[in-house]
Amino acid sequence: MTTRLAVLGSVLAVALPLLATAPASAAPGSCGRPSGCTAFELVHAGASYNWYPVKHRYEFKGGRTEPREWRLTGPGRLYQQNGMLTLVGRKGRSADVMTTWKGVSYTKGRWETRLRTARESRGATDYRVQVALVPAAKKKRHCGARDIVMLDYTPKKSHTAKFAVRNLPNVQFVYDKELSRKVGSDEWHVFGVEVTPKHVKWFVDARLVATEKRPAALSGVPLTMQARLVAEPGARMNKTRLQMDWARYWTMKKKGAKATGGAKPDQKTYAGAC
Repeated sequence: MTTRLAVLGSVLAVALPLLATAPASAAPGSCGRPSGCTAFELVHAGASYNWYPVKHRYEFKGGRTEPREWRLTGPGRLYQQNGMLTLVGRKGRSADVMTTWKGVSYTKGRWETRLRTARESRGATDYRVQVALVPAAKKKRHCGARDIVMLDYTPKKSHTAKFAVRNLPNVQFVYDKELSRKVGSDEWHVFGVEVTPKHVKWFVDARLVATEKRPAALSGVPLTMQARLVAEPGARMNKTRLQMDWARYWTMKKKGAKATGGAKPDQKTYAGAC
């Protein structure tokens, strides 16, 4: 009994200070609900920087149905599974597979999603796993030349998350971040971006990682979230799965906690503009 009490005392000695310093985002009413944020939700920028109340939130459901709010494009599958939006790129010869959030397009604001991805076959070419803000109007997309890339990942670089913002005619600003955990292999991560007329900021697992302020990077067009599996033209592809636990959008009306710093992306040429 004495040993058990000693162990309990040691646990409390560690736990109580942590509870006393719990972030404000754990308080009732945070994360847009009376009960406050869950343990998982505390590790995202919306909670850490106090962006709430949320304007749009999509919490995916069970079943195998395709949600009406998300549009599928390409030769793949889209369905809801165990509370996750599941996008699947097929094995063999294929093309890009993507899903776009309908009815949530803005020129500025904050977007964030919690996701995981995994390769389900081997021996062929890997899809590139990407999440981006794209112009809501297809005629303004110019083959990705106005995207704000929240994540660009390939299993060949298992710990590297790439970010970018692009603008016409062919400029892009890019940054690579090495994560301590793998990006894929079913590891959960939260990717977010804040867009204003003066800057773009990227967040990973509640931390600001990069900030771009150069005027040439900012297009000012209405944007919406898109998740995609990008195939290599003519190649045989490994079956790949991308699952989103939730997706959210906040306006810029609430200042929240100020996010400062972040690496400065490198300016490069984007060759894919059309």
